[in-house]
Amino acid sequence: MEPPRKRNRPESFKIEFPGDVNFRRFVSDGMQKVRQHLLTSWNRPVSNSDILKHLLSLHNDPKDDDTENRYDFNTYQQANRQDVDQTMFVTMDTSLQKCLDISAYHARLCPAELKVQKITRRGHVGIAKLCCNQPQGNHAYIWSSSPYLPNKELLANARILHAYSTSGMIRAQYLRFCQAAGIGLLRDIRDGERQKPSFQHYYGAVTDAYTESTEQAILEEA
Repeated sequence: MEPPRKRNRPESFKIEFPGDVNFRRFVSDGMQKVRQHLLTSWNRPVSNSDILKHLLSLHNDPKDDDTENRYDFNTYQQANRQDVDQTMFVTMDTSLQKCLDISAYHARLCPAELKVQKITRRGHVGIAKLCCNQPQGNHAYIWSSSPYLPNKELLANARILHAYSTSGMIRAQYLRFCQAAGIGLLRDIRDGERQKPSFQHYYGAVTDAYTESTEQAILEEA
């Protein structure tokens, strides 16, 4: 009769912490929350070792223990020759803050850095796809350089359309200016703004405001 085979169990060790029942519950609940996050991100079973390695990696970079030397906090940025034709677009305060919020959220979830994978322009607005290259599961976010209005139009594009319509600039001047600067084009103006629904909506709002202002002035003079 053959002797029973020994199971090759991986090496293990235990870590003990001083604490009462409340601290034990705090640790257990915290581990479970991290486990749920990692299950969603990695799409595979997550062990306690995975959780501990993930939490430690958020504060310890194995490539470089000197955290301060990994980042350049100098806000001055000089353009290189190969970068002079990079994509340019208009952004706004709240959208910039949203980009920072996305970065902070991802830093809590994953140790890998976010990179700009692709930028698509909609008018003068940039729509960026931000991704990381974490082996356990790539994370991707879509960021817009402008917030949206209730009618689904982009606020930055609407403000530029307003500026164009009230500045006295003709269509040819607008097209030459935007093409030379490389900041995108509003399709409504490029294709002939008076045939587009958004221009008609804007024109109607301006007409109503003009009529109301004129009538108010007449009533005040009467």
